[in-house]
Amino acid sequence: TPSAALALIGIAQREDDDREAIARMSEFAAGVLHTSRIDWWSADGGPASTVLSVGSGLPTRLGLRVLDAGIGIGPETGDPGQELAIPVRLGSRLLGAVVARWPADRAAPPNASDLLTVAAAVAAPRVESLLAAARAVSSVAAAIPELVGASAAMTDVRKAVSRAAAAPFAALIEGESGVGKELVARAIHQL
Repeated sequence: TPSAALALIGIAQREDDDREAIARMSEFAAGVLHTSRIDWWSADGGPASTVLSVGSGLPTRLGLRVLDAGIGIGPETGDPGQELAIPVRLGSRLLGAVVARWPADRAAPPNASDLLTVAAAVAAPRVESLLAAARAVSSVAAAIPELVGASAAMTDVRKAVSRAAAAPFAALIEGESGVGKELVARAIHQL
């Protein structure tokens, strides 16, 4: 419906964080469509996997098939319940897929494909931004193998190193003895 499409656009515009915007749009779509689960799939930079999931129950399966085919699939009845998958495109590029699952006691409503298509279109720039951020973190991590760790704090350090390396001025690295200032300095120099 037009009101659901407008609500999805409003959610996309209100949220600052890409992951949060996609999650809120998924929660809204899940409420309107009465799904048990919505998954966002991508094969960006590796094997196909879920990027974000909302809801509970078994994980969806159609994402990989949509990524391979590049077209919407479903609603398809399986065990247990129904699934519907829509490709997420930005321009002509296939970014991923959004997959909705309904439990065995519910069927996909007639407007499910339309609403998921709108959600995929509205979320596409956010999905691209999320994937680009993941690629940037990954490339910085590969360029700086000395900075070991997968925590959020290390991701922040890698981002800071990347920003400092791109800056047109000198960087001052502060910290206590033994925290890795020399490793950070070498990483900035390498980048």
